[in-house]
Amino acid sequence: MKSEVIRRNYYKGDYESMKKDLSIIDCDSEFEGLEAADMLDIFIEKTSCATERHVPKSQPRNKKENIPSNKETVEYIRRKHRLWERYMENQSKEKYREYCKARNKVKRLTKRKRKE
Repeated sequence: MKSEVIRRNYYKGDYESMKKDLSIIDCDSEFEGLEAADMLDIFIEKTSCATERHVPKSQPRNKKENIPSNKETVEYIRRKHRLWERYMENQSKEKYREYCKARNKVKRLTKRKRKE
């Protein structure tokens, strides 16, 4: 079993609120009398706390595991792969049309299965 990876979804972050939180911090008094390394540690701590509060977490999904399939769908997927290989051998328009029909059929079947 794979370990579940939880990541930050930076696209959905509330950066206006994050900016307000960080602007409240008085850097002059916060960093007064400290060395550069200590200042950096404090800065990283403050920004990571703001990130914790304002950027939501997400759990990525593996799309290949989510494709529901039955025997018919698997057969059409194999057929599609074979037709693609045949098309790549001689690059005829007829073989490409056959491949497109199989590709569209597989797409329809997988969409239908996902909706169920």
